[in-house]
Amino acid sequence: MARISRRLVSDLLEAAGLVLLDAAAWCWCVPAGLVVAGAALLLAGLAVDG
Repeated sequence: MARISRRLVSDLLEAAGLVLLDAAAWCWCVPAGLVVAGAALLLAGLAVDG
């Protein structure tokens, strides 16, 4: 069974968070859900990495 490193999980969470924040920034009406989800993913990525 393949093991996934903590670093890879962290990088994936951070990338997903940045994508959501970028998507929220390009909308005319910034949906708060995307901002919160993006920030949560970035924090989760930092928590996994740290």
